[in-house]
Amino acid sequence: MNHRSSILNPVLEKWIYFLVLSGFMIPIIFHDIREKRIPDVYTFSGCACLLLVRFLFFTKDYNTLINNLVVIVHGIAAFGIIWLLWFLTSGKIGRGDAKLSAMTAFGLGLFGWGLAVFWASFTGLITGVVLLKTKKLKKKQGIPFAPFLAAGSMISFFTKDLIYEVILCIFKKSV
Repeated sequence: MNHRSSILNPVLEKWIYFLVLSGFMIPIIFHDIREKRIPDVYTFSGCACLLLVRFLFFTKDYNTLINNLVVIVHGIAAFGIIWLLWFLTSGKIGRGDAKLSAMTAFGLGLFGWGLAVFWASFTGLITGVVLLKTKKLKKKQGIPFAPFLAAGSMISFFTKDLIYEVILCIFKKSV
C-alpha cells in the first residue's frame, strides 16, 4: 500500500479526510434530496478544504508533494468522467454530481472514488428497483445520486485498502 510520510500518523490522516469529506457530504445529501441539486458552495468549499488539509498538513517532503499533486489530477479525472456522463445523457446525471465526484476523489483518491461510484451505482440500482416495485417511484422519475455517492464513499473508505490488497494478491499470483 502507498504509505507516504506525513506530519501525522497515516491512519489519523485518513480519518481526517473522512471527517472533512463527511462534513460536506451530510448537507449535500439533504440538499440533493430536497432540491434535486447540489449547490456549488458545498462542493467548492469541500474541494478547497480537502486540498487545504492535504497540502498544509500532509505535505512533508517532495514525494508527498508529488502524491498530493497527483490527487488533484484524480479529482479532475473524476469530474471529467461524470461531466462526460452528464453531457452524453443530456443532463440525466447532474453537474453537481461531477463536482461531488471531484471532491470525493480529493478525499479518497481515484481508486477510492471508483469504488465509491461502484457502490453508489449498486445501492442506487437496488433502491431504484425497490422503489419501482413498491410504486413509490415512476419509471421516468429520477432519484438524487448524491446520497448514494456519499454512501458509496463511506463504504469505499472502509473497504478500499482491503480491496486494493486483494487485487494486488490476485495480480501477483497471475503474473
